[in-house]
Amino acid sequence: MMLKRLYSEFKPALVLTLIVVAAAMLLIIMERGMQTDETVLSGTLKDKCLELMGEGEYEIVLDWLESGYEIEKPGSVSKFIINLDTGQVAFQVITKGYNKDGLNMLIVMNEDGSVKDLAVVQNTETPRIGTKVNERSFLENFIGSSSEVRIVRGSPRNDAEVAAITGATMSARAVADAVNIATRTYASLFLGGEAHSDSSQSGSNLVRNLFIILIVCVLTENLVLSQFLGVCPFLGVSKKTSSSLGMGLMITFVMVCASILTYPIYFFILAPLNIEFMNTIAFILIIALFVQLTEMVLKKHLPSLNKSLGIYLPLMTTNCAILAVTIMNVTSDFGFIDALFNALFAGLGFLLVMLIFSGVRARTERCDIPITLRGMPITLISAGIISLSFIGFAGMVEGIFGI
Repeated sequence: MMLKRLYSEFKPALVLTLIVVAAAMLLIIMERGMQTDETVLSGTLKDKCLELMGEGEYEIVLDWLESGYEIEKPGSVSKFIINLDTGQVAFQVITKGYNKDGLNMLIVMNEDGSVKDLAVVQNTETPRIGTKVNERSFLENFIGSSSEVRIVRGSPRNDAEVAAITGATMSARAVADAVNIATRTYASLFLGGEAHSDSSQSGSNLVRNLFIILIVCVLTENLVLSQFLGVCPFLGVSKKTSSSLGMGLMITFVMVCASILTYPIYFFILAPLNIEFMNTIAFILIIALFVQLTEMVLKKHLPSLNKSLGIYLPLMTTNCAILAVTIMNVTSDFGFIDALFNALFAGLGFLLVMLIFSGVRARTERCDIPITLRGMPITLISAGIISLSFIGFAGMVEGIFGI
């Protein structure tokens, strides 16, 4: 009886898993069939290589999987390029600026480990402000650099500092990050220096980074109010404080548990197999697993809460806020500890907004609202006003930490 009941409980998840696995295999076969020769330069990258290193036979080295450099995410080396005729070495580096897609840089190195030349391959920053980092007058500040470069506001005090661009400090810092990554990588490969920095940090830096993540997740880039993710349960379950608290805690729990599994699965399975495009399907399956377990526990121990959450509990399987956090953890420059706290703080930010909004809705229900605004209209207006109030936290990270 026990096995039969367990089978009936997990049957939908098993069927979904089989369907997804079959679809995944089909996608992998199709993707492999459409692959091109990635060792051949093409497009804008080829043009930039010819511009900076001249004519010649180029080779893209793609055997960096063991070092972790092949993973294309902000804050990493994407390609290692060699001009076979001249022996010049260049790195294509992707860094995160103001825009989440960041900057795509090509950096040519000298034999002594200093920067010989550099150019922007692709810039997704704010037009006319963030694109100022493309200007040659700014990029020339990094030529000759062989050690860590910092972006500073005001006049540089030494060769290791470069003046920020007014209104584009984060974009300028993305260029500096690309240069620093390139010099560290070159040193680790050819000069016997330390390898590309990983998630290991000093205690003070770790606490600082976690505090920044806390402020960003809860206040300045709240999932609901800033990124408009998880709006479905935000509007549907926030009528009562008890249901808001339950949904907020459930989403926080699933976010953290899913992040514990999705992070290593991405970096130790999907990335080495070069099937990172499968991350959404894989992550949804993991999220579905924890949602199913959560629903089973609530049905048995908290049936009243399970009933109050209604259809929104199983819908957590495809909740865009949970999926967004798991994807953000692997596409941002996060270590494992940072990813776990990012999930925790994002969930707490969601919980905070749910509780605030449930209080606001309770007040509006007791007020004499014009008949044309009752129901969803006043709910959306209230949500908009709360969202506007959180704009007041913008700039906290830059103001406190000077970044």
